[in-house]
Amino acid sequence: MWRFIDPQYLTSKETDCAVVICTYKINDVVKIPSGEILLPTDSKGLLVLKDNQVFSLNASNGLVSSNAKGVYYDGIYIWIFTNKGIERVLLKDNTITFNRLFDTNYGLFINEMFGFCQQNQFGGPQIITTTVFNYHPENECKSGDKLILNITKLFINDKEIELNNNIELSASDKLSINYKFINWGHENEYTHFAELNVENSDTVSFIIGDAGDVNLTELTPGDYTFRVLVKKPHGSFYSTPVKFTIKPYWYNAWWFRLLLAGSLILIFMYLYKRKQTQNQRLEEKVNKQTEFLRQEKIELEEKNDIIQTQNKEKDALIQEVHHRVKNNLQLITAMLKMQLNSIDDESKKGYLKEASRRISAMSLVHEMLYNKDTSEYILLKAYLIELTEKLKELVSDKSKPVVFDLQLNSDVKFNTTHSVAIGMITSEIISNAIKYAFNDTLKPKISIILNIDFSANRIIYTIKDNGCGLNSATKKEGLGIRLIDIFARQ
Repeated sequence: MWRFIDPQYLTSKETDCAVVICTYKINDVVKIPSGEILLPTDSKGLLVLKDNQVFSLNASNGLVSSNAKGVYYDGIYIWIFTNKGIERVLLKDNTITFNRLFDTNYGLFINEMFGFCQQNQFGGPQIITTTVFNYHPENECKSGDKLILNITKLFINDKEIELNNNIELSASDKLSINYKFINWGHENEYTHFAELNVENSDTVSFIIGDAGDVNLTELTPGDYTFRVLVKKPHGSFYSTPVKFTIKPYWYNAWWFRLLLAGSLILIFMYLYKRKQTQNQRLEEKVNKQTEFLRQEKIELEEKNDIIQTQNKEKDALIQEVHHRVKNNLQLITAMLKMQLNSIDDESKKGYLKEASRRISAMSLVHEMLYNKDTSEYILLKAYLIELTEKLKELVSDKSKPVVFDLQLNSDVKFNTTHSVAIGMITSEIISNAIKYAFNDTLKPKISIILNIDFSANRIIYTIKDNGCGLNSATKKEGLGIRLIDIFARQ
């Protein structure tokens, strides 16, 4: 499109345009039939005058150079001679269309063709300098009007592949693209860009440093479309697209995910089967152990029943033994009493009474064991109370009754042997005390104390009276003293 000169140079209709034009060096003046006046200049390119307005065509708006040495109109095209070549343009309705640039690509000295210009026999320009240059239409390549931009070769990791749209490569591969660009001498006017479009994403564009070759590396997985863009101020041209796919990383590939999913399923099935087998084995083991324990329980219950039956039989036998022993001892006691009634000698009666007392003490133990549910132990408190009552009947003097002070722990219990021993000791001491200790005592008293000393883990048994005490001369004489010593050692 035309451009106006800076507004400060615009003048009113009454102002002479020469005020503006004369500020530049004008190399030629040509008027064309449509009324425009063409003025080539050294610094402002081609000035076009029309209706008191000045337009400028220079390097800033598409002309190959702002140094225009001459101009020629052949009836259709305007030929502009610059220091960089001959630019052929078409002027129509204040619009410039660039048609062809003839530069060094069309001849070594074409940029030096400055001189007289006239129309030749072919309707084109004839330039007369030291040499005559004629434009001949047959020498102009008509196909030059068509720009050529093609992708020529593709390489993956420097190995050539076929040109197609089914290209697949991994993220670590290098894709090299070779292309060809021909514009019949205008190649240097274009800037080359590589455009890379990722599917469902933005387009990335970058300048190609080495025209003709593009290397693409380290691309992320996805579908891509690649095109070469050649661009200059008056136009842009694209190559045919090249579509390729960067395959996902191996750990994102569908086959790997399928393999991973299959592996996880197999591992899960294996672990599940293994756990199921372990549970089954454990269940069998538990059932086997439970059956074993059940059998053992049955056997133990049977054995316990047998033992309980045997214990009951044993207890019955023991009670029967105690009963028989008690009956035998009572029989002996009765026989002694009958013997006492038939004897008049008091000294002999005394001996028989002592024997009857001792037998009664032993008989009392067996009687108590027979009357109890268990035959293992005897509570000493009950035994001593009953024993003292029997002793009072056997040896006590009715004229001088003896008071018994019993302080007995109710938790103390002995077996049969120790109960007989403690009974014999008690019987001998009380009998001796009643016979010998209270001759001068008005109120005889015997104290019997049975306590547990938990600190020393022992049982303390004490019998004492308020009588005259034991004579030291006769302390170790008599059968009773010896019996007490014997039973105390048990």
